[in-house]
Amino acid sequence: MARPLKFSIVIPYKDRLDTAKLVLASLIDQTMDPAEFEVIVGVLEYSPAYVEMCRNLTGKLKIVSVLSAVDWNVGHARNLAMRHASGEVLLLLDADMMIPPNLLQSLYERYFAGGRNVCVLGQAVDYRSATDVHHTEALDYEDYRPRLAELAVTHGLRDDRRWMPAELPLPWAVVWTCVVALPTTTVRHHDLTFDEVFRGWGSEDQEWGLRLGRTGTPIVRGEDIYAIHLPHKRDAGANAESLRVNQRYFLTKWPLLEVELVYALEWKDANRVYADICRDIASVTGDPGRSLGIARGAVDGRDVLLVGGVMAGGDWTGDLSPADLFDDGEPIDMLPLTGIGLPYPDRSVGEIRILPPILALRKANRELVLREAHRVCDRVVYPVVR
Repeated sequence: MARPLKFSIVIPYKDRLDTAKLVLASLIDQTMDPAEFEVIVGVLEYSPAYVEMCRNLTGKLKIVSVLSAVDWNVGHARNLAMRHASGEVLLLLDADMMIPPNLLQSLYERYFAGGRNVCVLGQAVDYRSATDVHHTEALDYEDYRPRLAELAVTHGLRDDRRWMPAELPLPWAVVWTCVVALPTTTVRHHDLTFDEVFRGWGSEDQEWGLRLGRTGTPIVRGEDIYAIHLPHKRDAGANAESLRVNQRYFLTKWPLLEVELVYALEWKDANRVYADICRDIASVTGDPGRSLGIARGAVDGRDVLLVGGVMAGGDWTGDLSPADLFDDGEPIDMLPLTGIGLPYPDRSVGEIRILPPILALRKANRELVLREAHRVCDRVVYPVVR
């Protein structure tokens, strides 16, 4: 009788042969018995070289490959693989993340052996995403073996900036699926597949993390859970542009204060100021259950966005009603967003009218709203203050 699998390791793949060979070599090197885990690869190409690589690993790893010829979409690749997972724990691992030899055993014993429902994030050591990489030199696994052995016995390393010593009121914002583990039953029960509308680089993993967090599953930064990020070609400018598009989609899908803060300030500052901004908004609206909102529509044929209306339960409150203001009585958009982050491209709004509650915010928070307003619109109109 076959032993139950402890891990299903899910890897999205396309045209990463050099790094994938090293990642798979690190899986062969695990102290955990290879009969206790499987590797499932979502492959978005029909590549003879990839098939040959897997053939050469016959008898060393249990590899299941699900192939498709669709354009690159990392969420689609992960979803293809996740559907075939049968292990107790799902480990999401990118095709450029090489793990120390004790990682699987340590991760399982420390976090999952008792059937605990938790999502564990691992550090991406040597990960640097802000610069272009035009050329990389393929190294042999033996070149990395000493560093991997060192990481296996290293304690307290904080190479990944997400491991700064601070509380994270928005833990979903640091869910980057380069190394993430959680029970497979949690994924199945809550249908935690990736949203394939996201394209290119960025935000699809944070949005998945947001949905995961809303299930009540704790998201924790793993203690001494490391993986080495392998260098590969990178167009930082293209990544930044796709991130902007993905963030706007994310904010439209989830119009929440926490999402607009991460959109506008990135994860670190968003976590730092979240509680303060919540208190500031509550002081302006007079009720912690109310939010500030935006409404966009046509006024006398002109495109107008209102920023700073008070909302309760998704409805606009107060004297100024969007139904009375807009030409057709209905806004195109009405979202419970403060205005610190707006889901619109640069200079895409005809006119923005700032409402009095925005001016009642503390200066730092008010300036965040006004900065965003001037990003999306050249004509920003302020209320008359007597």
